[in-house]
Amino acid sequence: MAGLSLVIVLALLILPGPSVLSSISTSVPSRISASVHGPPPNSWLPPFYLASAFSNVTVQGVGCRSELVSVVPRAHPYTGLVVTTSNVTAIRVPACPTSANNLSTVAGFFGPRFQPVVSGPHTVLFRWQVSWMVSSGGMGLGGAAQANLFADVFDNTTGVWVLGGASASGVVQLISSCSSHPMCNKTGVLQNLTVRVRANLTAGDDYVFYTGVSTFIEGCDGCGTHTGTSWASVDIGSSGRGAWLRSIAVR
Repeated sequence: MAGLSLVIVLALLILPGPSVLSSISTSVPSRISASVHGPPPNSWLPPFYLASAFSNVTVQGVGCRSELVSVVPRAHPYTGLVVTTSNVTAIRVPACPTSANNLSTVAGFFGPRFQPVVSGPHTVLFRWQVSWMVSSGGMGLGGAAQANLFADVFDNTTGVWVLGGASASGVVQLISSCSSHPMCNKTGVLQNLTVRVRANLTAGDDYVFYTGVSTFIEGCDGCGTHTGTSWASVDIGSSGRGAWLRSIAVR
């Protein structure tokens, strides 16, 4: 349907569309009222108790196109697993002179919490293991697809993100991308990736981990005057694929 712009909000995170490729932006979450007791650990393994899950899907486009989210983005704090699978198709014919559309997904974890023992520079390591597939192709330059990991840390005491101000700037780690003509197809199996957040932390402040998976697919990337069909897809959720948060460590 021409001029369609549809946004489906599945949880409390609002994505900024294509900018998810380079940054993550969200409003400041509600502070967690419970306090941390006992000696603070410096590493965490699943199950991630007291962590909450978030997810979101954003669809935007004009012209003749279709979208499918075959595996709804979701995160499981008990296992550390994040899954999402989606594809988009754009059709350019005389009746549809413009046809550009995109679909973004995000899913991940907010928590657990921790309190540093000493103030100063720290590195927070989010270790992921990902099995994935990205593909694109078709008319013009074909479609485009990209999958990322992202991470940040929220200071629950002061109400700010450690990487800057009132919104999460986030560190983004590329999983993979496709953007070529006539076709691109890439896969990865149990690929080990680490997202590093480096920031000054304050001893005794209550911090909350924030990490997850974001995807972006474009159904018509530079289709120009070509007539035909282009497509793109990201699969991190079917045929045994997924993204597993294996550990979090503070150094």
